[in-house]
Amino acid sequence: MTIKRFTIPKPVSLPLALVPQALHSQMLALALNRVFAPLLCSGELDFLTGQPVYLRVRDARISVCVVLERGRFVVSGQARKPGVSISGDFYDFLMLATRSEDSDTLFFQRRLSLEGSTELGLQLKNLLDGIEMDTLAFPAPVRLALKHASGVADRWLG
Repeated sequence: MTIKRFTIPKPVSLPLALVPQALHSQMLALALNRVFAPLLCSGELDFLTGQPVYLRVRDARISVCVVLERGRFVVSGQARKPGVSISGDFYDFLMLATRSEDSDTLFFQRRLSLEGSTELGLQLKNLLDGIEMDTLAFPAPVRLALKHASGVADRWLG
């Protein structure tokens, strides 16, 4: 049995792919600094210091890279060797972000793939699994959107 999953349509992914990677990375760095502010202040993310983290959203044709430096996420150039690289489709990252699906399931089913430092990847995965969503600094509209996003995507699949 094939499970139907949402993927970004090509007419949407093409314009996204035309945006420079540095801009995508800068937007991600800004978002991570805002959302993970409590964890950055407490030092819980210090294990990522100097380790480039690559995210590749396959169906959106977006690749981004950030690195934690001096307690903040910043854009990392492509020339750096990744500490960890995570790839997947938009829907699977959405399932991870909203906790609609267990991270172990997403990785074991190879819907999300992890490359690079296994130790760093496991530390990151375990940290994300242990975070209570209510402790993150999501702006109210984003929190509401995340709450309903997975249901909307599932209904869209019909």
